[in-house]
Amino acid sequence: MEWWGYRCGIRTEGNIVIREDEDWDKFRARFALPTDWRPEKEARDSHLRTPPPALPDIDFEKMMVVGVFLGKVQQGYRIKIYNLEPSQDGKTLEIEYGKSLPLPNPMKGAALTEPYHIKVIPRFDGKISFWQTP
Repeated sequence: MEWWGYRCGIRTEGNIVIREDEDWDKFRARFALPTDWRPEKEARDSHLRTPPPALPDIDFEKMMVVGVFLGKVQQGYRIKIYNLEPSQDGKTLEIEYGKSLPLPNPMKGAALTEPYHIKVIPRFDGKISFWQTP
């Protein structure tokens, strides 16, 4: 399972690793539209008017959640998890992600978005390392 989009209510750049139900419940409470979101004011594009999806229950004995967030930025930015791979010694799960910048466009709107990408992956109890591709 995975989710990605442009509106989530997470306004700061960062990443998450969730291995417990309690942490997932806290995250799901934050993962929502910001209180000041008004589609008629902020977004002309339908993908920006779509609220984030309801996040399901996860079996954390077998699975875990990882995610990356770009924070509050102007329309046109994206963030994506590209690869998940164990390190050579098997002690670290390396998560490669990238950011896309908008193309220069004098007509670019002033809408603010909160790009995100979240994945449910098989549980890994070692260290998690996030690194951004150039």
